[in-house]
Amino acid sequence: MLNMYATTQAVLVVLLIHSRGGSAQNNVCGGPRNNNSDEQVVIKAVADFNGASHRASRSGDLSSNLVLSPLSLATVLALVSAGAGGKTQTQIQSALSLPQDQCQIRSGFNQLLAQLNKTSGVILKVFDAVYVDRSSSVQQSFITVAHQYYSANVTQEDFRTNPSAAIVDINDWVEQATNGTITDIVGPDTVTSDTRLVLVNAIYFKGAWKVPFNPSLTTRDRFYSDNTTFTKVPTMHTIGHFLYSDNKGLQSHILALNYQGENVKLVIVLPYQRDGLDNFETLLNTIDQLQLGNLKDTYVNVSLPKFTITMFQELTPLLKQLGMTDAFSSAANFSGISNSTDLKISSVVQRAYIKVDENGTEAAAATAVAISTRLVVVTTPEAVQFNADHPFAFVLLHSPTNTVLFIGRVVRPVV
Repeated sequence: MLNMYATTQAVLVVLLIHSRGGSAQNNVCGGPRNNNSDEQVVIKAVADFNGASHRASRSGDLSSNLVLSPLSLATVLALVSAGAGGKTQTQIQSALSLPQDQCQIRSGFNQLLAQLNKTSGVILKVFDAVYVDRSSSVQQSFITVAHQYYSANVTQEDFRTNPSAAIVDINDWVEQATNGTITDIVGPDTVTSDTRLVLVNAIYFKGAWKVPFNPSLTTRDRFYSDNTTFTKVPTMHTIGHFLYSDNKGLQSHILALNYQGENVKLVIVLPYQRDGLDNFETLLNTIDQLQLGNLKDTYVNVSLPKFTITMFQELTPLLKQLGMTDAFSSAANFSGISNSTDLKISSVVQRAYIKVDENGTEAAAATAVAISTRLVVVTTPEAVQFNADHPFAFVLLHSPTNTVLFIGRVVRPVV
């Protein structure tokens, strides 16, 4: 069932720490603890970081498609904060909206990642990996934290004399973790003989729609990039009961499409106006403004373009904008990672991929046939029209924890 009408998303964050030129207290927490309040603190922090990173990303190109996973970024940076000290650690935790208590951070992420990885009805996996230069003196306490709290695989590499072999190993792991959707995340420009540590987080999601789209009903319809300019793009159609609301504060229609198991949903935010996406992104400061609790079961006639987005982003400027500056400079303090005093972060990169379409099995298509006649021939008067024929935003949400997995925008649908 998982291969029908699938949305596939994958994201990868790589954080590279190079040799450079401080002392961290890699405090012992006594192992993971069963404290629900720790998880709630981390979930709130990730939500706040979503808002902050969204605002910061608005300084980029707003005329392009976007997919970003603040969760993936927050996870790998939370791990590196465990090896930071002093002002470096404070800045990282503040940028992520995390508390200063490392034990609470570790416990909270440990519980959150465990919940995400046991999500039923879809494939949702969060992976972490740490690659350490075999000639460097890496603190065993940091390796223990990585393994015990973040379930990270720790691998030794010969960065100093054979960085090309390390590049192959990292890229192979990434390709396997993301089911082949992300390849070649690092290269000789990012992993060099100066590299001492590479931390990787990958998220992979694949889910089948609860209410499927019938591929035979997909048509080439108009999609407006502004009030008058349009192109014809493959557009999926279905009609049924969905969670829907009219958010006047954000001047947008909001639709939630559930996946099998109803643990994950794709939230589509469609501005009232064809050129309203920029205004929506200006108005949106926190995910709470979407007021997803106000979504009501509604009979909706849905038209949604198929789209695929692949992005590679250098996130260092965004993190510096959020106040995380010392980690990238000679003031960096990563003494909880190594006794060496010459470590700093050289780059933080994220490669993300999302594909939304109606590809499916014969059984899934047969299930959709029952609604095809109603969809094409009859539009019942009470059905709300949700026609995503102009730029819109999207959020992939893990419902049990209310955690945002991905956020993005579609300005020009590309299949």
